[in-house]
Amino acid sequence: MDVQKIALVDYFNTLPFLKALESAPFFKDVELVRKNPGLCASSFYNREVDIALIPIFPFLVNPLGRRVTNYGIGCNGTVRTVGLFSNSDLKEIRKIYLDTHSRTSVHLLKILCFEYWNLSVEFSELNIPIDSLKDDEAVLLIGDKVFEHESRFEFSFDLGKVWKNWTNLPFVFAVWVAHDHVDNVWIKELNSAFAKVIPVDENWVRQQNIDSTIDLVSYFSKNIDFVINEQKEKAIAMYKDYCAKYFPNEVLSL
Repeated sequence: MDVQKIALVDYFNTLPFLKALESAPFFKDVELVRKNPGLCASSFYNREVDIALIPIFPFLVNPLGRRVTNYGIGCNGTVRTVGLFSNSDLKEIRKIYLDTHSRTSVHLLKILCFEYWNLSVEFSELNIPIDSLKDDEAVLLIGDKVFEHESRFEFSFDLGKVWKNWTNLPFVFAVWVAHDHVDNVWIKELNSAFAKVIPVDENWVRQQNIDSTIDLVSYFSKNIDFVINEQKEKAIAMYKDYCAKYFPNEVLSL
């Protein structure tokens, strides 16, 4: 098999994918790149990698290549690592700072603000220390940094939970994609590798012996869901419709 460059998000929630890849016979033919979600998307659209786990929004905007597995990063309720944090309740928030690691989460937050919470707020990229928010400000945090900062705030709003409460649907944050030149043999092997690890159970997490202060057993069993089923496809379609409504002219800045 030819060497394939694969981009994988460098967060705890991709650990099952990482272990599946490392255990696969084809891993000797893989050049693995670990980046934040937005940079994984950039690498894929710039054709720097052949296969990638990327946020769903870029793919909805520009479906270059194809989705290649029934696996991804999703949740069916509380996701824990995508949340809005503040020292004020929602009705008092006037400005939200945005973690830009994933526009999928940024746009999910904006959709919830517009459609569910009916908030009129100012949005700004996160350019201040996280612990320096004013009383009427909030911050969107994505990924592992949530574990570090979540206890600092009086109020938190988990976006996976809020979406579920509103739509009664799960949510999909990231999907696996490949460029058209990637042979179907690779896709078959990739799916086979993932199927040996997913669904993740508590015993598997404990066997990884990860030195972490985070309760990863709880995180993987209660928050992260890796299989993209029919309900998740409905969620993708609904999210796409709202993105078309609120961000119709947005293009990828790659």
